Amino acid sequence: MRQKRGFSLVELMIVIAVISTIATVFMMVFSPYARERAREASCLSNLGQLTLAYQMYTQDYGRGPSREALPDGLMPYVKNSQVFRCPAARDEAEAEQQAGGAGAPPYKPYDWWSGPWGSLKRVDYFIVPDVEPDDLPQTVLVGDSEPRHRGRGNIGRLAGGLKGYPEAEWRKLAGPHLSREEAQR
Repeated sequence: MRQKRGFSLVELMIVIAVISTIATVFMMVFSPYARERAREASCLSNLGQLTLAYQMYTQDYGRGPSREALPDGLMPYVKNSQVFRCPAARDEAEAEQQAGGAGAPPYKPYDWWSGPWGSLKRVDYFIVPDVEPDDLPQTVLVGDSEPRHRGRGNIGRLAGGLKGYPEAEWRKLAGPHLSREEAQR
């Protein structure tokens, strides 16, 4: 009698089906976490671009933009208004609209500026005005207007450092630059 070697085609197909089912379950479990990490990375990238724009403005004019010049003064350096919007804030607003808040604006505005908006309607970050080039490198320049990333808030510094901080530490760094309503949350 002849002995079989290896697997039959049916056995191989069953093993592949089981492995693909397990992989699908794992992808569904880890997918929200991966999406949130991608949003956080995109937010840090936006803050990095705003930090570079701020530094270029400072090199051109000898000081940081004034309160009246923000955020429009940075537009020639970023060339894309999406940089002023946090991806996590957009998702929160979309979820609120789908839950029945049809009258809610699509993005939560950061009402810190009183200057003209031009083509820019919504800003999800704070930007500190009037920073001098000689200020300390750890001076906070830009950051999330609220901690949106799994209880963390992102901050950009004058020297170009970008980092996400736990909410308590973020509030210490960002607190002096937030509006009263934001700081009390």
